[in-house]
Amino acid sequence: MTNRSIITLSKRALKEPKKSTFYIKSKISRPIAELHSKTTSKRYKNQKENIRCLREADGNWLLIVLDSCRFDRFSQYFEEFFRGDIEPNKSAAVDTFRYVGEIWPDHYEMPYITAAAPITNTNLDFNTDNIANTRGVAASGKRLEEKYGGYVPKEHIQNIVEVWRTDWDEDLGVCPPEPVTNKAIDIHEKNRQKNMVVHYFQPHAPYIGKKKDTYSGEIDEDIKGGAIASHIWQKAKFGDLTREELLELYDSNLRRVMESAAILINNTNFDRTVIIGDHGEALGEYNMYGHGFEHPYVRIVPWAEIEETKISPEKKSIDSQPTTDTTVEERLSELGYI
Repeated sequence: MTNRSIITLSKRALKEPKKSTFYIKSKISRPIAELHSKTTSKRYKNQKENIRCLREADGNWLLIVLDSCRFDRFSQYFEEFFRGDIEPNKSAAVDTFRYVGEIWPDHYEMPYITAAAPITNTNLDFNTDNIANTRGVAASGKRLEEKYGGYVPKEHIQNIVEVWRTDWDEDLGVCPPEPVTNKAIDIHEKNRQKNMVVHYFQPHAPYIGKKKDTYSGEIDEDIKGGAIASHIWQKAKFGDLTREELLELYDSNLRRVMESAAILINNTNFDRTVIIGDHGEALGEYNMYGHGFEHPYVRIVPWAEIEETKISPEKKSIDSQPTTDTTVEERLSELGYI
C-alpha cells in the first residue's frame, strides 16, 4: 500500500469512524466465520441429499421453502406452530441463485409457486449487459451468469408460478406470504398435483411481521436491487439498530411466514410435508449481515418433517390486494439481492 493510500484511508477513518471500525472488524472476522462454517456444517446432513431422497420416495410431497431461514431461530418457534421432527441441515448454497441450480439440476414438472424472483420464467440472457433484458434481476451478462452458475430456472422447472408478479404489495415493498399460501391452496384444489414446492420470500428482509422495518425511500433504479435489504444492514452495522431489535424484527417476520405455511398445510393433503430454508442469514455474528457468503448461520438451515399444525383448521389466509401498476423490472429491482 502506498503512502498516498494510507493517508487517504486515514482521512476517511477520521471522517467516518463507525464505518471504518466496522469495516476493519468485518475484514478480520470473515476468515474466522468461513472456517467456523466449513467445520460446523460437516456435522450435519446435506440438504441436497435429503431433497433428492424426498423426490425419489413413494407418495406425494409438499416442500415449503422459507427464504433466508436460520435453523436456530426457526427451531425456537417450531413447536408454536407444528408437530413433527426438526433437525439442522447444511444448505446446498449461500443464496437463492445457487440454491435453485444445486437443488433442481434436472427437469421437473411439479408446480413451483414462488415469491422469490430468482426462481423465474424469464429467458435469462448471459450474453448481454442490458439489465432490462434480464427482466430486472439485479445483474446482467457475466455477472448474472456467475450468480446462477450458468443455470436458467425455466429450462429445468417447467411450471414456475410467479406470485410476485400478481401480488406485489407496494406499501411493504415485497410479496407477503398470504397470497403465496392462497395461490398454492388454489392450485392444489384445482389440480390435486402429486408434488408441489412453495417458496415464500420471508423471513428475508424487508421485515413485515408485527414488528416492521420496511424501506421508505426512493429506489435507485441504477442499483437494481439491494436498497430494501441494505438499509436494515446499514442501521445494524453502525449502531442505529441493536442486535436485540434486529432479532426481534427477523423473528416477527419468521413467525408471520410460519403461520402462513401452517395454514397452507391445513388446507392441502400430502403424504409428506417438509419445511426447509434455501439458505440462512447472518444477523451480526462475526460482524456480518445478510447472506451470499460462507457463514455458519447462512449454511445451517432447518429440515422439518411436519406431522400436523397447531393452527386452527378454521383459520384462513389473509386476502391480499394485488398491485399491477409497476413493471416487472421495478418489482425485481426492489427485492434486495445485491
